[in-house]
Amino acid sequence: MDKIKFYVGLDVHKDSIAVASAAAYSRDDPHFVGTTRYSVISLIKA
Repeated sequence: MDKIKFYVGLDVHKDSIAVASAAAYSRDDPHFVGTTRYSVISLIKA
């Protein structure tokens, strides 16, 4: 059995990062988490 549970996508821009996730082995649409400022602390909180 594979250990991958979900995938995380990051769309990185100069001032912001958009975050989305998708369940592995599922045909469900990806889930948009939201956008955050371009900083490590903000990204970890998201």
